[in-house]
Amino acid sequence: MRKYISAFLLLLAFLVASQAAQQENGEAEPVTMTSPFQPQYSANSQPQTSLDHIADLIGLTAYQKSYQTDGTGMTIALIDSGIDLKHPDFQPNTDGSSKVVIYHDFTSESEDSGDTLGHGTFLAGIVAANGENYHGLAPNARLAVYKIFDSEGKSSQHLLAKAIEQAVADKVDLINLSLSIPPEEYRLPRLAAALKQAKEKQIPIVAAVGNYGPAAGTIAYPADDAYVIAIGSYQEPKMMEQDLGILLERPFVTAYSARDDIEQPRNNFFVAPAAVISTVPTWFAEDYLYDEGTSISAAIVSGALLNFLQHEQANYQTIINKLQQWSKDLGLSPHEQGKGAVYLNSLSTTVASTDYVNTSSTQKTPYLRQLNLLNPQSIYFSLPQGQTQTVYLQVPSDKKEMQITVALLRQEAQNQQEHSIALGRCRVMLFDPKGNLVASPSSIGATYSEEMTTSVEIAVPITSSGRWQLTITSDPYLSQYNHLTTQGWLNINAL
Repeated sequence: MRKYISAFLLLLAFLVASQAAQQENGEAEPVTMTSPFQPQYSANSQPQTSLDHIADLIGLTAYQKSYQTDGTGMTIALIDSGIDLKHPDFQPNTDGSSKVVIYHDFTSESEDSGDTLGHGTFLAGIVAANGENYHGLAPNARLAVYKIFDSEGKSSQHLLAKAIEQAVADKVDLINLSLSIPPEEYRLPRLAAALKQAKEKQIPIVAAVGNYGPAAGTIAYPADDAYVIAIGSYQEPKMMEQDLGILLERPFVTAYSARDDIEQPRNNFFVAPAAVISTVPTWFAEDYLYDEGTSISAAIVSGALLNFLQHEQANYQTIINKLQQWSKDLGLSPHEQGKGAVYLNSLSTTVASTDYVNTSSTQKTPYLRQLNLLNPQSIYFSLPQGQTQTVYLQVPSDKKEMQITVALLRQEAQNQQEHSIALGRCRVMLFDPKGNLVASPSSIGATYSEEMTTSVEIAVPITSSGRWQLTITSDPYLSQYNHLTTQGWLNINAL
């Protein structure tokens, strides 16, 4: 019997070692883009005004005016899907240096394939385009391009680790990672070691938190690494009006943007604008298109930080300290907005430039609630357009089933003119204590066909005790007239 047990243990050890070797040799779980690259047309016919507004919103316009920065002398590692090297907006910089100073293709595509996905070219435009009609946030920065995603947006942690290692060896000034690895996936030790190399060399890394929201505790890897500057997404009224023709009343963190832990929020998590018009490869039918996601937010922060690093030589901790000091409060919970909206302070910054921000903590929306689910309970909610409400349900171990009803009472527009044409729709999602989505019933509210669903019911088995999460998100895109508030109630019971 003992020899059979020994043989089994040897076989088990071999399988574990074999799996580790396969993962280390490039067969690890795939890296996942924070969102598929599906750019769309915009209501804004002047692409530069879209990025100019972003620059105003994050304080960069005033910062560049004060310190005469434009990214000159800075090199950013763009680890993504490559770049269209023939694009007219990536010409040599004004100091005579090439725009793309390094180009490594880690994919199996042909060497001259360029950007076959489009995601990398879009991000490169945000950061460092320098064309006649469109210029990025750091138009004279140099691009070190490391292509790891193919035409289908597929890659691996192995390629990501190799790209980071190469970027460190190339002594870049900053690394942008507009990508994420889902929380449930295996984490390659070589990738963790590559991040550690960047830390040792004090090369800042900006990473998207991923599009896994709105549940708490969903920040993806590598953004959840303690060294990485983690960036989520928020939308702001003028952004949506200018590019999409949609009217909103106040900023909101997008429903897809991953959230931090509610009880132990981290110090390196911030939010940035969610969307912009930018460059796309020349094989697209259009020169400039609109896209959104935490990928875009990360690139915006990277572009801003290139200006900061040009003006001030700073290590990682100094950058974090400055971002914490300067960030703007959107009036939301720290698990949604982190330390706040990224902003660069400067000599010419004025109070008027931050009018969009609600900095009063006493005016924050009380949308976070926690219930001990011992008895049936009813909750009234009032949800502004574009916002997410979260209810935390502490479920005891002796309960077997959860029953939830979400019902509308009314949807009120800001004025009578809007009320006659406004539409509103809310998505309901239930997550278990591990953050898994266990129920997402039909939305409540109106649809384009003007059919109204006034309530939904959820009945699910309780697979584990602990804190469950129920979120209700008001769709900000359904109608141009979105000065709308949805009011309703929840009835929650555990049996």
